[in-house]
Amino acid sequence: MARVALALDDVGLAVPLQENLEASGHQVLWSPPLVDGPEALAPAGAPVDVVVVAEASGRLLGPGLRRWREREPPPALLAVVLTQAGRDAAAAERVPVVGASAPPRAIAIAVDRALLIRWAGGLSRAYARGALRLVAEPDPARDAARIIAAGRQVDFELVREALRGYAGHYAAATDLVAELRDLRALEIPEVTMVGAIDGAHTLKSVVRAASAGLGAAQAGRTLWSLACTGALILTVEPCDLGTPERRAVGTARQHLRARQARLAGASHYDVLEVTPAAEPPELDLAVRALAVRFSPERLQSLDLGDAAALVAPMWKAIVAAAAALADPAARLEHHDELRARMPGFSSVWALGPHDRERAEQALARGQRALLAGEPFKAVSEMAAAARAHADHPDYEASLAWARYRAELARGKPRGEAAARERAAAEKALAGRRPWPRALVALALLCAADEDPEAARWCLGEALAVDPALPAAQQLMARLGR
Repeated sequence: MARVALALDDVGLAVPLQENLEASGHQVLWSPPLVDGPEALAPAGAPVDVVVVAEASGRLLGPGLRRWREREPPPALLAVVLTQAGRDAAAAERVPVVGASAPPRAIAIAVDRALLIRWAGGLSRAYARGALRLVAEPDPARDAARIIAAGRQVDFELVREALRGYAGHYAAATDLVAELRDLRALEIPEVTMVGAIDGAHTLKSVVRAASAGLGAAQAGRTLWSLACTGALILTVEPCDLGTPERRAVGTARQHLRARQARLAGASHYDVLEVTPAAEPPELDLAVRALAVRFSPERLQSLDLGDAAALVAPMWKAIVAAAAALADPAARLEHHDELRARMPGFSSVWALGPHDRERAEQALARGQRALLAGEPFKAVSEMAAAARAHADHPDYEASLAWARYRAELARGKPRGEAAARERAAAEKALAGRRPWPRALVALALLCAADEDPEAARWCLGEALAVDPALPAAQQLMARLGR
């Protein structure tokens, strides 16, 4: 017999559901205040095995759901949903669902199913202790060691269910691992596996790599125990960009997604970031620059997770655009296609404005103004450059740097100004080819934002495209390679 709490404020749903659950032999607690969490239980602290929650305007319980999960032992959860938005919300929270239109008997069966996967409902010490029938140990490190030792025998189906939604998440070890090593809580193959977890590989890749030494099932059990104790964190993106490996993966994923969003229905000119006046040498330069960020050969060594599927079609579009624009007949045909899409078609690179000569003149005046200590004049000139050739990262990033200098001249806080203008420059470059001058401006803003590693990364990309760029060389020397 299970003890079921109905965290429902809908009498029409709760009353027949209570009757069916009680007829199935379950003990049912129902009170509308339970939607706010277990604090409303009467009697206080009453044991609960399953909590049934309901969708409200496409959302689940909100804070109440978290409070139920923080209870020890945590109950199983079941969401009664009305709409697809409710199903999506439940999927995001990893809560099993049943439709509100299902007969009460079907909901009662769903309660039984939820109970079967109760301990797979979360990755925490409370869930692990419940699955392993352990009591809490006062010392956190020793508590984790006991969970890891018992976890070697845990039902693998529970592990599979608990980790199911995390296969594409990036795994990173925490400082707790060192404490576990000191306690000799990890066996040699487990130490080897944990030592290879660098935050730049997905859980699926970690399991695959560890299978040779531990076997897939045992690797999964250990990773489940580590994640439940907090010795391992699982994040949708690399947890931070503090190492070159994580920065390479994180920035590549960001650029791939940004490029996919930016180029939906774009012209060949947008793909290569060239104007209709571009000649074959400029097309070749564009492809070489794009290869620094987007070529399959450059990205094949990175664990890009779900973004890996974007690489091949994106590079194919780059190659196709270059081939079409290099062929006069194919270029004319592409112009005809673009005219057929007017007037709804919008593209700065294909349609303008792009007065490169005027933009370069304004940029040069802006740079001279910065050297002369006239940041406000520099902002005016850089803005003129951005207007003369819209959507060009060189001018947008240079404008962000000039605005930062002007903010300092106004006495604005350095950190706030640097973070704001850095974000503007990063947005201008997201999903684009690596424009060297824009990357130098972004590197200056990263340095001002006290992030020298990011500055060096930007300069590395700039020098990969233009190894002789003096500004990049000089700034790299100042930052130290």
